[in-house]
Formats: sequence, C-alpha cells, structure tokens
Amino acid sequence: ALPILLIPLGRLLLASARSRPELSRALLPLLVLAAAFVLIATPVGVRVTPAAAQLALRGFPPPLRLGERWLALPGRYNVTAAYTGYRPLQQSVDIPLGGFTEFDFQLQALPGRVGIAVDPDVPFDLFVDEVRQETDDDGVALIDRGRHRLRVETARYLPETRDVDIVGLDQSQQLAFTLKPGWAELSIASQPAGARVSIDGEPIGVTPLQAQVMQGLRSFEFSLPAHQTLTLQREVIAGTALQLDTVRLQPADGRL
Repeated sequence: ALPILLIPLGRLLLASARSRPELSRALLPLLVLAAAFVLIATPVGVRVTPAAAQLALRGFPPPLRLGERWLALPGRYNVTAAYTGYRPLQQSVDIPLGGFTEFDFQLQALPGRVGIAVDPDVPFDLFVDEVRQETDDDGVALIDRGRHRLRVETARYLPETRDVDIVGLDQSQQLAFTLKPGWAELSIASQPAGARVSIDGEPIGVTPLQAQVMQGLRSFEFSLPAHQTLTLQREVIAGTALQLDTVRLQPADGRL
C-alpha cells in the first residue's frame, strides 16, 4: 500500500521541482525517509480472540497502521488489547526484518461473580470441583467460566452438590441451596431411669431423654451406678426418627 502512496508524493515532488525548486529540496528528505521506511518495515498482523474492542501496537518508532495491519520497523513492540468481560492483554513482541509477520492471542475470560445463598442461613464452606473456594462477606465467590461441580458443606446439615454452568465474564449469578438436616430425632428410655448416655464417647444426658443425633453408625453407652454398663450400636439415618426400646440395665453383682 505504501509504495502506491509514494507515487503521488513523487509526482508532487517533480511538479514542485519545476515550479519551486526550494520546495523540492525540502521535500526530498521526506521522500527518501518514506522510501526507506517502506523498504525496511515489516507488515504485521495481530489477531485477538475474541475480536478486541480496543487493539493497539505501540513502540518506537511508532508503527503505521493500515486498515487491520501495521507497518513497523524491526524491534520490540507492545501489543495491548481489551474486551469487556476479559482480562486486559499486555504482551511484548519482537518484530523481525522480513516478510509478513502475524501474532495470535487469546484473551482470558474473567471469572463470574457467583452469589451463594443457603436455607437455612447458616455458615458454610463452598467447594468447586473438590477444591475449597473462598467467599466474601456477602457469600460471593469468583468462579471461572464453564461447567463446575459445586458443593456446600455445613456443620449439621447434609452436603448439597450441584453441577452448574458458570457464565463468567465478570457477570453476576445467583445460586440457592436448600439444606436438609443431617441428624435424626432420638428418644431413649431405660429401666431403671437416670442412666447416663454417651454417644461415641460424648455424654448427651440421662434417661429418659430426647436428642438430635448426627447420621451414621453410632455407639450408645448406658451407665448407672451399681449396674452393668451397656453398649449398643445403631445406624442413624438423617431425617428418620429413632426410638430405642427401653434399655434394661442389669445389677452389677448379677443379682435381681
């Protein structure tokens, strides 16, 4: 393109030489510099995905932009690109001497701002693809664009897992998790009454009693002075009431 542009300039120089020799002498260095630039400069293409709203090639001497390409002297230049929802690009490139040179860049999408709400409103831990993810005071987590497996864990509720397509691109997205209790309602009575009850070694009270017991295989221990200690194992299922039959404790000496 530039050699074509130099033709009118040459014609202008020739015409001025005939009419005004002093103007010709002033324009001659400019024409020589322009011709030298064209001979030395490298055609450069920069392609960014997605198409950047703002794209620039900067350096010294400044490159000349012609449509979607540049002409630049050999050397180091900086490519900058920006597009909404993506991280800004700043990359140094070395432009060689020679034929057409093209650079390809992929902009990195910003994470999405994902708000996590749990019902009931209790403290929780968020895991994204099995990795613990920080949330801010408003329950917002920064999660990369794409499909992810999210899991919410709390102290006393069952874990809640969901596969979610995260929009990303710095956009806000809201997710709601309804938590289910991780315990069962337990009723215990003993004969005689007043026995101390421990579950997995932790005292919970004396019989008769009602308590909330977390799900899983649990070990129940009943102890009463002058009586033999009794240990039972029961499977506790969250959300299913558990009522133990009246536990009968035998006298320690074996006499009725």
